[in-house]
Amino acid sequence: MKDIFSFAKETSEGKVLKIAGIIFLSCCFSLAIISYNPNLWLIVVAIPVTLILFKNIEFGFILIMFLVFFSDWFFQLGIIPAQLTWLTELIIIFYILAFIHKKKYLVRTPINVPILLFILMAVVSMLINENSPIATFLALRLDLKFILMFLLLVTMNFREGFFKRMISILTVLLVLQIPVALGKLAIYGQGESAIGTYGAWGGALSTILPLLAIPLFAGFYLYKYETPRFRYILCIVGFIFFSAVGGKKGFIIFGLILILFLIWQAKAEYLRRFIPIGLVSLLGFFGCIYLVPLLKPVLEDLQVSWQYYVSYTTGYTIQGEAAGIISAIEKTYTTLKTDPVRFLIGYGPGSTIKSYFKEYDTKERGTRPVGIRYGFTHLVTTVIEYGYIGFLLYFLLPLFLLFKMNQKFYKNIKDKYWKAISFGFGGMLFSCFILGIFYWDLFRIDLAAFIFWFFAAAIYSMGKQHKIL
Repeated sequence: MKDIFSFAKETSEGKVLKIAGIIFLSCCFSLAIISYNPNLWLIVVAIPVTLILFKNIEFGFILIMFLVFFSDWFFQLGIIPAQLTWLTELIIIFYILAFIHKKKYLVRTPINVPILLFILMAVVSMLINENSPIATFLALRLDLKFILMFLLLVTMNFREGFFKRMISILTVLLVLQIPVALGKLAIYGQGESAIGTYGAWGGALSTILPLLAIPLFAGFYLYKYETPRFRYILCIVGFIFFSAVGGKKGFIIFGLILILFLIWQAKAEYLRRFIPIGLVSLLGFFGCIYLVPLLKPVLEDLQVSWQYYVSYTTGYTIQGEAAGIISAIEKTYTTLKTDPVRFLIGYGPGSTIKSYFKEYDTKERGTRPVGIRYGFTHLVTTVIEYGYIGFLLYFLLPLFLLFKMNQKFYKNIKDKYWKAISFGFGGMLFSCFILGIFYWDLFRIDLAAFIFWFFAAAIYSMGKQHKIL
């Protein structure tokens, strides 16, 4: 696909443009230092990045990977302006426009139809709810950008070596989260500031990231080598305690469910190899009960623990707002079922999002009528914005289709490396399913969405190249 992004032949006019570009970039750089204007900083970064994107397609996706791991942290620390966090979507849009310009078309995949129907349904919801087109675009950009990345990756038909290099870098970045979290633990103490490189605060990924990483390392342990490598067991243990460093409680429940799923997925063929993973994981989970302050009552009084669990999942505030995961799901359903139109298409795209653009901030539009204080899972937010049809098209159906695709790939692939990746992706699919319904709006977290859709693209691409899919 390099012909899509190749430079024109060097001409005298081209040399003049290069010199003019360097002068312009130097002026922007100087003014940005003097005035500390975020928009100028964006120009300073965007111009050389764009030139590199023209030259090296692979670099664009590596840059996206580093952005999702680091940009939010650097922004929250004040090192970079907010505008630079938009580079991820700008790169994706840049590549899409390049395809359109060359009259290329995105390939068909199992998810194309449900996603196209979802976009159509989102437009209908916008019109019926009289939402702003800009607010709708801002919401859809969050929901679709990594799905578009998936479509780009499979359309570009990258060779096996590209995906292996990307997975190697991604694996290093995943493992890096553990020592970074320990370093933050020493500085900030246990809690939502003691997390990895993806942010200065915000602890949801302390639960989500281990549930995506553990299946990958379990796959490497089971399949990658003829003789299992103990280092992958250490990575699994590291991510169990990574969650404890972030002080997250939900990981204990979701982690145990995930291990049971991985045991089922391994089946009898590799069950003996899986025994060390299961035993170490159980020991790690018990260790987390000692390390997470809010879980300590479990060891002292089971009744106190049960009462806390009930209030955490099914509680309501004095004002009658849902304050738990289950109560939020219930409140959403009981509120929307009174209006068949809202039930089907929701309150419109973006109606649960707090936007940086105040004139398009429509969060109160969806959350206030439903009345939810806590418990914004994917099930809740997607239903409020797009209705139950939207949740089916955007979440349930794509996950089901990808699960069936991965099962076929897993059964037929002979290559041990890709069998390991397929095993890991199966665990990720399961984790995303339970997390999306019972924990968080995870596909609106860039890091989680990137990891999931990148591995989906890798499996689909290799399935096509190996003539399995």
